[in-house]
Amino acid sequence: MTEERDPAAIFAMATSLWDECEKASLRDPMLCLSLEFEGMDSLMRLVMDIAMKFEDWACANIDFTRFTDVWPYFLEIHFGYSCLRVQKITNLAQFDHSHCLIMARSLLLPIREQ
Repeated sequence: MTEERDPAAIFAMATSLWDECEKASLRDPMLCLSLEFEGMDSLMRLVMDIAMKFEDWACANIDFTRFTDVWPYFLEIHFGYSCLRVQKITNLAQFDHSHCLIMARSLLLPIREQ
C-alpha cells in the first residue's frame, strides 16, 4: 500500500530547499544562484521537482505508521539541509530517485520492509 501525495509536504520540502539554497549563496560569494540555474524561476522549478520526486518515493517507501512527527513540518525543518548534504548545490539538477533512499537514511526515516 502506498500513501497519497501530500501537497503540504511538497510545499514544505520546496520551501526548505529554497531557503537552504539562499543560505548557501550567502555563505559563498562566488555562488550566484541566478547564474547557476539560469534564472531564479528555473531554481524554483527544480526545487519543486525534487520535492515531488522525494514525496512520490516517500509515499511508496516510508512506513508512516512508524513516523511520529507531522510530515510537512518535519520536512520544512530538515529537508533542505539534508538535501544539500546529499547533493551539492551545483548538482541539484541531477537529483533523481536514486538519491531518495540516501535522503531517507539521512533524515532517519522509517523505511518499509519490502
